[in-house]
Amino acid sequence: MIKLEIRLADLLCSLGFGREGTVSHGIPQALARATGLSRQTVAALIRGEVRRVDLESLERICSWLQSKTGATPEDLVKSLLRVGPPDLWVAIARRHTAIIGIGQYRYRDSADRERSWIAPGDAEAQTSVVHFLSTRGNADDFSPAIETRYVPFRLAAEKSGCEQEFQEDVRKARAIYEPVRKRQSPAAWILIGSQRTTYLVELMVADLFSCQAFQSDPQERVPFYLTYREDEHNPVRSCFGGRCEPLGPRGRGTRHVWLKDRGGKWTLRRFKQNPEPTPGLWYKGPDGGWVLVPYRENESDAGMVLVQRVLNGDLAATALFGFSGRATAAVGRLLERRPQCFWPPYARAGSGLQVGAYVCRFEMTRVDEKIEEAEVIPIDPGVLQRSGG
Repeated sequence: MIKLEIRLADLLCSLGFGREGTVSHGIPQALARATGLSRQTVAALIRGEVRRVDLESLERICSWLQSKTGATPEDLVKSLLRVGPPDLWVAIARRHTAIIGIGQYRYRDSADRERSWIAPGDAEAQTSVVHFLSTRGNADDFSPAIETRYVPFRLAAEKSGCEQEFQEDVRKARAIYEPVRKRQSPAAWILIGSQRTTYLVELMVADLFSCQAFQSDPQERVPFYLTYREDEHNPVRSCFGGRCEPLGPRGRGTRHVWLKDRGGKWTLRRFKQNPEPTPGLWYKGPDGGWVLVPYRENESDAGMVLVQRVLNGDLAATALFGFSGRATAAVGRLLERRPQCFWPPYARAGSGLQVGAYVCRFEMTRVDEKIEEAEVIPIDPGVLQRSGG
């Protein structure tokens, strides 16, 4: 099966209208104004989210680019359309093997101590990832072999005061993660689930941002943070999560929150402190202040995709998770449908790595809790670099 992709963002960057996969500010508006297309359409084309587009729209875009750069129509069309699997798939396939790391829990007080489970949202995301890896190549491509590493833990061991059991689970996770930490694994690792269900994710984040795993970080070096719900089943200690809210610079940074206005449009507003912590996913904006995507049942949810690339261009590891299990499943579907949103990484990190961190903001219907809309928000590259990545 021939697969076509519109690569407008890459084309604009190659012509000097952006860098490292990020289109310069003002270019989408200028392109919309010059071509007569709506800003929403141009923005969706740049994000690679449009699956159906008419030839006249592509002709207008190429004509504008030709007038600005002098590039030939043939070169523009060849660069705009790509035949082949997504770059993220290629980066994984070049490693020949993809290892999925996923948490497997059991209840510490259960009479059946041998039975274990995978969180439903994590399992749904795993299905999406396996489908993506198995089907996105062309006939001439070799799909990577897929292996699974189950990371055992006892649910709420820390919450129940069983520190010894919790530390045993952490040691098991560290042993599995060690080849990834030392960059010794030849495989591409795909970690599914938040730090509350897959301890490998906590280890990856702590390693990337030079934090102590399973400990709160007063310096807030990780540029994203989960504020747990009050009834969280496994409120594990974490360098990027807890029951409290992040403080921000010197404890008084400017904070904003995504809210829906009267017209139904989501906008950023100044965050107002509530008596109780507001559950949701926080991320640092370009100015270093925190921005909240609130968790509101049947209304909004959030997730994250974190990717690491080694110098040769291959994927080293990626983590995908949601604030809720439903959001984790939605992130998996989003990666399967729109992998171009999460590749390539765009910020330099230590030890010869490039990283990308993408916030996924979801809007859900009130009727059946399905994910209705999704917006992918890359965390500012300067923020990532300042955070220690």
